[in-house]
Amino acid sequence: PYSLTGAVNSFTTVISNNYTVNKLFTRARLQINSGNLTFNAPGSVIWGELVFNGGDIYGQPFNMWGNFNLTGGGSRGLHTAMTMTGTGLFNAGTLFMVNGTINLSGTLSLGDADFRDGVINVLAGGKIQKTQGAGSATISTSWNGGPRQLNNAGTVTSSSGNITISADGTQSGTFSGTAGGTVTFAGGSHTLNTGTTFNSGVVIQGGSYTLA
Repeated sequence: PYSLTGAVNSFTTVISNNYTVNKLFTRARLQINSGNLTFNAPGSVIWGELVFNGGDIYGQPFNMWGNFNLTGGGSRGLHTAMTMTGTGLFNAGTLFMVNGTINLSGTLSLGDADFRDGVINVLAGGKIQKTQGAGSATISTSWNGGPRQLNNAGTVTSSSGNITISADGTQSGTFSGTAGGTVTFAGGSHTLNTGTTFNSGVVIQGGSYTLA
């Protein structure tokens, strides 16, 4: 394994080219501006902040313990599975997720941002919240024909603008809009298991629904 130790976020490692590592453990702030970061072995841990400005992440599943920040617009690609236990902010731009998965037990805050393809599993205790922007965050736009799923066992909520859901999903969690925010189901095939709750601010615009 390759380790970058020290106090969490005490220094920054910048990636602007292609790098392949077998297994990474880092407390440093990791900033990806361009190029590819590939994990050859499962179980890498990013404990510091990940500033994901551009480029792509490939390879084996990894763990995101620190803050996961995609800010300032632009395009990036997550093409592996990431288990996220910390907090994150995706306030603008596009995240391409061909063969990508986010397993979320932390909190991911959104602005007017766009997911393309991919699977998002909001686990029990996990939360997606739209807190910025008067427009829409989309989950998810079809791009390369990959799977598109939002499976919510936690909470999906908007207090600013709209979360538009067009992905398929198996649901057992809570959806809500507060303070004028909305969550709109615009498409997809959804299985609604016991525990699924649609509170105020939820709009059913399209899609198909099966009560399990």
